[in-house]
Amino acid sequence: MFLAVAALAPVAGALLLPALIRQEAPAGAAKPMRWRRLGWSLLAASGALALHCGSHLPQTQYILPMLAAGFALAFFAARRLLPAGSLRAAEGLPSVVAMRGLIAAAFFASEAFVPLILTTRYHWSLGSAGLALTASAVMWSLGSATQARLRGEAARRRGLTLGFAAMGAGLCFALAAASLSLHAGWVVAGWAVTGLGIGLSFPMLSVLTMKLSRPDEQGSNASALQLSDALSSSIALALAGLLIHALARPSAPPDALPILAMSALLALIGAWVSPRAFASDAPARAEAGAGQLS
Repeated sequence: MFLAVAALAPVAGALLLPALIRQEAPAGAAKPMRWRRLGWSLLAASGALALHCGSHLPQTQYILPMLAAGFALAFFAARRLLPAGSLRAAEGLPSVVAMRGLIAAAFFASEAFVPLILTTRYHWSLGSAGLALTASAVMWSLGSATQARLRGEAARRRGLTLGFAAMGAGLCFALAAASLSLHAGWVVAGWAVTGLGIGLSFPMLSVLTMKLSRPDEQGSNASALQLSDALSSSIALALAGLLIHALARPSAPPDALPILAMSALLALIGAWVSPRAFASDAPARAEAGAGQLS
C-alpha cells in the first residue's frame, strides 16, 4: 500500500511539468545549479536512513553507533542546507524553520505510539485504537480552518503560540491520564487536543515562510522547511525507538509514556520560540554560507 504512494510520485511530477515549463521566472531570479547543495542533501538523506535503520537493528550493540552516525550526518547537512540561525531559532525565518522541525518531531513521534498505549495499557483492539488518530485528524482540520480565519499579525501571533501550547497541554493530559490509569477516553481527548494544536500552528509556518522570503528564494526556503520537518521527525522517531528499547523489561509490554513526555517538551519549546517568528518583518535569506552556524 505504501509503495503505491511512491508509484504515484512520477505521475504527479509528469502532470506538473508542462505547467512549470510554461511559467516564466521573475527577472533576475535565475540562479546557477548549486551542486554542493545536492551533495549535502544526499548526506542528509543518508543520515535519515541511518537513523531509521539504527532504530530497527536486531543487534543491540550496533544501535547506538548507527544512531550517532545518523545524527551526525543529519546535523552537519542541516547546518549547510537550512537558513543560517535555524538550529538556534534566530529571529525571523530561521525560527520558522526551527519550529517546523519542533512541531513535526513532537506530533509524529508521539502519533506512532498513541495506539500502542491504548492497546497495551487499555487492551483496546487496533481498530478501536485507530479512533484516537481519527479524532486527532478531525481536530487538525478544525484547527486549520480556525487559523485561516485569523486576521492581523497580533491574532496570528497568538494563534501560533496557542497552537504549540495546545499541543503541549494535550500531550501532558494524555500522559497524565495514562500514567494514572484513568479512562482511555481521556487519553483520546488529550490526543485530540494535540491535533487541534497542530492544526492551528502547522499551516501558519508555511505562510510565514513565504512572507519572510524574497520571490527568488521562496522555493529554496520551502524546501528548507520540508527538510527540517523530515530530519526532525527522523531524529525524534529514532530517539523514541531508543527509549522504548532502553526501558524495555522482560515479559512486559513496551512503555511509550516517555515518548509523550519528550513530545510535550518539544511542543512547549515551540510555544516559547514562536514569538521570534514575528520579530523581524524583513525577508530573510535562505543561503547559509559555508562555516556559518545554523
